[in-house]
Formats: sequence, C-alpha cells, structure tokens
Amino acid sequence: MCMNIELKKRIKSLLWRAGGMAFVAGGAYILNVGDVFAIDPKALLNIIILAGMGLVVGEITKILNK
Repeated sequence: MCMNIELKKRIKSLLWRAGGMAFVAGGAYILNVGDVFAIDPKALLNIIILAGMGLVVGEITKILNK
C-alpha cells in the first residue's frame, strides 16, 4: 500500500518536471532556431530521449535514497 502511494508521487513528480522542462526547452529551442520547420527531427528525438532518461533516473535515485 505504501509503495503504491510513493510510486504515484514519483510518477506525478516525473510528469510535472517533464512538462515544465519540455515547455521551457521547447520555447528556448524555437527562439534560437527562429524557424520551427528547420528543426532536425533526429536531433530533437535524441534530446527528448536523453532528457527523459535523465528524469527517470532522477526519480529512481529518489526512490533508492529513501
């Protein structure tokens, strides 16, 4: 029971952090590129995957440190 509550908190935290990071990073990227259609899809996919992995690892380390 306690693990389910903790897991829900971690998933909620992950989604909030990912959403905030995506919003800020997307805005900064678009401002720097200037043209949305000039964005390289491969580079964008790599950034999304690596950032997502970083967020997941951060949540896992929070669980392990408890």
